[in-house]
Amino acid sequence: MKLFAGAGCGTIHFPDALFPMEGFRGIHDAPIARVLALECGEKAALVSLELVMLPPDLVELVKTIVSDHTGTKGENIWVHTTHAITTPHAPHAPMGPGGILLELGEEEKKNLDFKTGLYTAALTAAVTEAAKAAADSFRPAKLGIGQAQSHISINRDVETPFGWWIGQNPEGKTNPNFNLLRFDGEDGNPIAVILTGGLKPCAIDNSQMKENQRLVSSDVPGLACRLIETETGVPCLFFMGAAGDQVPKKQALLDEVMPDGSVKTHDFGVEKGLEIVAQLGKQLAEDVMPALQNISCAESAPEIKTAQITITWGGKGRIPMMPRKTVDFTYERDVRIDGQFLTLGSLAFAGLKPEVNCITAEQLAEKSPYEKTILISMVNGGQKYMPDKVAYKNITWESQSSMMMPGAAEAWVDAAVKKLQEMKGV
Repeated sequence: MKLFAGAGCGTIHFPDALFPMEGFRGIHDAPIARVLALECGEKAALVSLELVMLPPDLVELVKTIVSDHTGTKGENIWVHTTHAITTPHAPHAPMGPGGILLELGEEEKKNLDFKTGLYTAALTAAVTEAAKAAADSFRPAKLGIGQAQSHISINRDVETPFGWWIGQNPEGKTNPNFNLLRFDGEDGNPIAVILTGGLKPCAIDNSQMKENQRLVSSDVPGLACRLIETETGVPCLFFMGAAGDQVPKKQALLDEVMPDGSVKTHDFGVEKGLEIVAQLGKQLAEDVMPALQNISCAESAPEIKTAQITITWGGKGRIPMMPRKTVDFTYERDVRIDGQFLTLGSLAFAGLKPEVNCITAEQLAEKSPYEKTILISMVNGGQKYMPDKVAYKNITWESQSSMMMPGAAEAWVDAAVKKLQEMKGV
């Protein structure tokens, strides 16, 4: 048994005709699709897309493209969106109360279909280019694992006299550790890099949306990956970890709870946001590069195993978002929460759709039987938030926005640990 790896990139070229859209007027830096194909016993493929999220039909489209070019079966392909807020969603009809799509007139429908075609074509071309490159560069490889610290994130859950809200909380829990994987060929030349961490790409966020001045950008991790790629000459795939309650330590769009309980939004503008991205992206790259260069790629046969789980949990109704001291979370229906698992020797990846808080990744890593366990959010779609029990007790933004009743994160961790134990044979 031997490890094989190949990787590739493709730029997502959104055409001018797609804009204006969601407050975007154009592009600052075009998002990138990256594909890493792996084989060691089983075949697997990891896809990192610098997009806010993808609906199920486009997730399946990406899987089909990657499968066609790499020979990987669909269930072993992870389609991750980095959750870069400054990228447009796939076009859809406007939503009314309760998330119900509104009816469109004939002209509106034609425009929606037109823009959907443009978006899909841009995504298809980029993923095809990346998948082809991954297949063409596929060769015997060795794996090395490392870690670096970068203090560029801050907890966003802030306690106020009127309840918890979002802001910047230097006393809140955060995790500065970024995980690094490097794949080298047998000749010692690199093939690909993986960078994971609890960083939500929202330094710019929705700044100047109402003014239609937004610019498409891959935000902080996107710039960091580009800088790392310049240094290494190979694709760098970013995967967002447990970042539900984490934000960049500087942001162009900030909320402040005023003495009367009202929420004031400070919008410093897109240009200021881009300055922040340049600063924090450079800091992240500089923080991780020494550790990346010092990784020894020695593991040539880390057996790949894959598995999936599904748990069912109570789903709750949506409530108006505001700082509050009391709330009744009301059960409405059951929701399905999936889990994806990929192990490479002593390393385990655990993937899921919802965004989770920092503590959940720590709980999983502590209970997992694997030497190192890395949690990745936004895998194969999105599912809002799945915060921990303390977040529900505090009635934080994440708990109010969640589609799930309290306890889902803890139940998912228990089910994930059980599956990892099965995979490990313990």
